[in-house]
Amino acid sequence: ICFYFPFLFNVNYYFLRKSLKSIVSKYVGKNVFVGTSHPYMYNGVLSSFQNVKTFYDCPDLHEEFPWANRDLSIKVERKLIEKVDIFTSSSNFISKIKFEQTQKTASVICNGVSLTDFQENSIDSSIKSKIGYVGALEDWFDYDLLTELVKNNSNLEFQIIGHIPKSKAELIKKMETTYQNIEFLGHVKHSQLINYLSTWKIGIIPFKINKLIEGVSPIKLFEYCAMGIETVSVHWGELDHYR
Repeated sequence: ICFYFPFLFNVNYYFLRKSLKSIVSKYVGKNVFVGTSHPYMYNGVLSSFQNVKTFYDCPDLHEEFPWANRDLSIKVERKLIEKVDIFTSSSNFISKIKFEQTQKTASVICNGVSLTDFQENSIDSSIKSKIGYVGALEDWFDYDLLTELVKNNSNLEFQIIGHIPKSKAELIKKMETTYQNIEFLGHVKHSQLINYLSTWKIGIIPFKINKLIEGVSPIKLFEYCAMGIETVSVHWGELDHYR
């Protein structure tokens, strides 16, 4: 809503600052770092901490999300990057784009996973047979590509994990009705992922390639690798580092 009515950001900032007031007092003069991974949180959060080091980690090209106000996103993020002490990004592509926009160079820290979250694997690897995906099911997820995979591999079972957007609910219901070899499990707690990934032989990443995706360091790739699952993905530049 705020993207369509920007004045609402100021309302949010007011309540954020108010709730942070007691916290801020505890850290005045302390050797601490306060950061955010969302550019719209500068006025609401970081600006409340006047005497501490600040950082901004850019995990996505926020201006490329379908719901984003592109010009406003770039403007707000530029202001944030100019003011923080430390600026990082999750991919080389994001670092390149942000340098073009701000002339500031980000230190690249790619995404990853905690291996301990995926080590308690008691499933016999010989029974791994499913093909799976875990992650967002938004507009950048290629449902047409997934449909072709499911249709042309009727002997294989597909599991799809991720929150089901209301806008995609009818499409997903139709897919499950049409094809008997696919199930959408909806949101699964991170602590429970291992129970599903343990039965997968292959993890897939069926994305539509656009500027948003070109900047992605895919956490799901690292989750698949941590479980010893082979990965089949569409190609974009950031994946070349892991060949």
